[in-house]
Amino acid sequence: MKIGLFMFYPKALWIGGSGEGMVRRIREYLPATGHQAEFFDPWNPRDDFDVLHILACNREVLEFAEVARGRGLKIVMSVFEYRTWSPWRLRAGRLACRLLGSRSSQVFRARVLRSVKRVVVNSPAMGRYVETYYGVPPERCTVIPCGVAPFFLTATPELFVAKYGLRDFVLCAGRISKRKNQLGILRCLDGSGLPVVFVGGAEPLEPEYARVFEREVRARPQVLWTRELPHEALPLLASACAACRVHVQASRGLPEYPGMANVEAAAAGAAVVATDNPVVRYYLGNHAHYCNADSEDSIRQAILRAHAQGGSAALRAEIKERFSWERLIRDLAQVYEQVAR
Repeated sequence: MKIGLFMFYPKALWIGGSGEGMVRRIREYLPATGHQAEFFDPWNPRDDFDVLHILACNREVLEFAEVARGRGLKIVMSVFEYRTWSPWRLRAGRLACRLLGSRSSQVFRARVLRSVKRVVVNSPAMGRYVETYYGVPPERCTVIPCGVAPFFLTATPELFVAKYGLRDFVLCAGRISKRKNQLGILRCLDGSGLPVVFVGGAEPLEPEYARVFEREVRARPQVLWTRELPHEALPLLASACAACRVHVQASRGLPEYPGMANVEAAAAGAAVVATDNPVVRYYLGNHAHYCNADSEDSIRQAILRAHAQGGSAALRAEIKERFSWERLIRDLAQVYEQVAR
């Protein structure tokens, strides 16, 4: 079979993330199952794919999905969305959608998700969310976890140590943004004596946040900001995860789902600090040190506990067993085969 892969997030044109890495991994590993994977090229659109896998459900791709389905393509759509909403807020949201009708993003997204052949989610909690909030029938929703690239599982500290001369530091990898809360992480560790390393480009829509962050980094000699690492430098990021003592994601507002930077860091042997929700728990279980991202003291205490304890060998082994791409790509290939029939 020939599988088309498509993803489009405007921000990711300049600053990539775990989603873009996932698309690359599918293209890399799918041939081992006997199938071919190619990126869908919007400048040279084709209809000869047996299945088109759209790894996004943001508004920018929803109309594309409808047009592709209208062209006769069989669509698999991955959802990367999760809200920890209370039942009353969920009901209020549904009422608002009914009142807004077609002007609602939720109504549009629900219509598209219910029309595609299969919806792929990365955890049971996300599956329940999609079924409840968007009305996707359970039999059309398949759980396939996010995979961890092999070089995180085999990473060693030497590459990063040779370049930067640092070990046993606190690491935070991710786009520099209000949501990722790097300023909170930076400030909460003042006086701790712990070296801190940030890896990631600045959020394009939040230039003032990036300017403040850069100014505060420069004022702290124990803090390093490497900026964004290109895709070909991912082994250096994996080495940073192996060299650090703790990786922290203290995201505010929208929850992580699951926050692959933490999962990858744990696979490389780091202790991890995270904000709690069912999707994160599916990947990290009770091995993570959970914090309240709205409290700098909570973040600090979680980091200090994690730094004292170190990484979890049990979590590392569990990630290798449950979330290796060699295993997950077989499950994804089965989805493609079922949809193509």
